[in-house]
Formats: sequence, structure tokens, C-alpha cells
Amino acid sequence: MTRKTIDTSWYCDPLFDLKLGGYPTDKVHRSALEMGVLFYLLCNESDQLIIDFTMPQSFIDYMRSKGIPPPASIINRSQKNPLQSVTGTAWGWTTATEDVFSRCNAICNKPDTAIISRINNRKFCHELGLHYGLGVEGSCFCSTIDDFNRFRQSSDLTYPLVIKPAFGGSGFGFKRLVSEADFSDSYELVKEYCRHGGFVIERWCNRICDLSTNCLIHQDGTVEYVRYQRLFSNSFGAFFGIYCGPADPVLDKWKSGLQHASSIVISEMIKAGYYGPAGFDSFVYDTGYGYQRLAPIIEINGRYVMSHIARSVRSRIAPEKHCLMRMISKKRCKLPDSYDVIAEKLGETMNKLCILTPLRVYHNTQWLQPSRMALFLYDDSEDGLFDLDKKVVSLLTNE
Repeated sequence: MTRKTIDTSWYCDPLFDLKLGGYPTDKVHRSALEMGVLFYLLCNESDQLIIDFTMPQSFIDYMRSKGIPPPASIINRSQKNPLQSVTGTAWGWTTATEDVFSRCNAICNKPDTAIISRINNRKFCHELGLHYGLGVEGSCFCSTIDDFNRFRQSSDLTYPLVIKPAFGGSGFGFKRLVSEADFSDSYELVKEYCRHGGFVIERWCNRICDLSTNCLIHQDGTVEYVRYQRLFSNSFGAFFGIYCGPADPVLDKWKSGLQHASSIVISEMIKAGYYGPAGFDSFVYDTGYGYQRLAPIIEINGRYVMSHIARSVRSRIAPEKHCLMRMISKKRCKLPDSYDVIAEKLGETMNKLCILTPLRVYHNTQWLQPSRMALFLYDDSEDGLFDLDKKVVSLLTNE
């Protein structure tokens, strides 16, 4: 039998941001690695997906039925060595990720580790925000407790505020300060953040909507694409959904500001020596003075982001539709282990969605429901899409 030729090996380690900051990952290790299955949605049929668990054949069959064929090889690296491949593609680059690809002799075309760390540090985003007026006014980056104390003593201090560690995904480690007393209560936390690169402190804004940009920068400095979409986050700033559609009046209102800001940031990233996938988060907030304002760049991620996944799925199964990729936690949704049972529960709505994560994954000695479920919903209209979302979530969670 002829051995399969693997073009690209894909490995997604969602703990990338925490590892850059040197944070412990034990408590979130399993749940994060389960999200590695989302790279399935970027693989071609000549590629290899490397994961840290075993997925059931039922998931592969289900995805094929939705028009997404499997990659040539799917390897649980804890049980089997990956096949040799030409190149390696990572969610984000760390020493551990490079080691994964060294085992299949894949070429890793990536920036230097120091460049990756600099780009993904919130200090980089903060400095660009100050220089170009892209972030939240009055923000401050603190590397030491002395920096924190100086900010605390500034005359124009207003509440509420939020502390964001230098490294970590959106929402991770965010601490709100609603009064002077919260400063005193935060010293142990900020000491910890100073040991891991520092932190940003800024006004906590009354967000109206969240927006997202993704792009792909080549090593020669050319940019393959820049795309904009609406993002959905919870009250702590953590992602739970992406909306992509043929038209989005909410996004269109702010798109020129996003285009201007993204061109600046991409140029600065190229100057810094970065190339590869990237994503930027933005939000629109109520100023409290009768008008709204765009904070065009509040997060810079030198890695793949969820909107890359959402865009890929949309192009493959619903290119002309209004689409929503959303997450639901295991705590809210106890899933059966059969697609037939889910179809019976959801009825006709099952034809307007794709379940992007397996119903069960195999860890060590048992099959378990993943900690989070990723859904992709699509409809002919935006209103219809969000009605569909409400109905599906209600049926799955019994809320």
C-alpha cells in the first residue's frame, strides 16, 4: 500500500497565551487541548491533524455529511507518532509546539520566539494604542508595584477600572476595580502579574458591541487578506461567539475605523519582524456623554484566532448565509453521545447547524463530553439567525 504524503501538519495548542506568560496550566489543560479539534476545520484532505486525545469515528462521519472531509491523517500524539510532513502550522508558536513538529520533520516557518512574545504581550498593544490613539484613553502599563502605585495616585483616576495581565487570552485574569478599596485588595494579584510580564490597567468601558479583525501576513511583508467580523464576549471580556454575514450594518458603521487601525498595526507588526496569522479585538463603547466611540485595537494576537475558524467553516458549508459560530459550556449543556438523539431533540433546526466539536473524546481511560461545545449556525437573514440561536440554545440547555 502506498504511504500517504502529508502536505501540512496542524497542531492547535490553545494554551499558547498562558505558556508565553509562564502561567500554570494544570487546571485548564484538558479543556484547552480539547479545542485542538477546531483545526480540523482548516485542514485539507492531504493534511495531518495532530491532537492530544482520540476522537470517535462518528464525528468524522458527521463532518463528512456536512461537506467537510477529514484530513489524510488524524493522530493522537500521546499514542502514536505523527506521519512525516512537509510543513507544520501551529495555533501559536512555543517551544513545545516546535517539538511536536520536529517529530514529523516538518518545516516550521515562523518568526523568532522573542518576536512572537513581544507581539503577544499587551505592552506592545498598549504602546501602539498610546502612540496612535487606538486604545482606551488613560490606560497604563505597569511592570512593577511602583508603577501601580503611581497610577493609583494620579489625579484623574476614575472608576471602574480593569487590570489585564500582559499575557493571556481575552478575559483571562481580568480584575475589575470599582472603588479605592479594590486597589488594596489587588496587591497580591498584581505582584503575581509582575512576575509574569506586568499588566495593563485601564478604564472599564460600557461596551456596546465587540468587533474582530483577522489577517495573514507573509514573510515577505505582503498581506494575503484582512477580514472584519462581529465578536461576542461575556461581561468579563471572554469570547463566546463570532458573527459573519453577507452584510452587517453594525460592523459597517465602524469599518473605516477598523481598516485604518488594522493597517497601522499590521505595518508595525511587520516592522517588528512578525509574520503569520494574526487577530485584533476591538469594541464600541458608550462614552457617557451622549455618543459612542470605537476603541479600534484593544487586543493584538500573533496567532490564529477564532474568527479564522469561523470564516473557514462559512466558506465550506454556508458561503452565502448569515452565520454564527458560538461556544456553549458543558455546565450548561449535557449532550447525548448520539447525533440521532440530538437530531430528534432539535428537529428541523438540525439542518441549519453544524456541531464543530465531537460529542465525546477519549482521555486516558474513558470517553468524556468535551468541556465546551462549538456550534456553527446559519440562516438566510440576520434576524432569522439570532432567532435560530435562541431556539437551539434553549433546546440544548433547557434554559
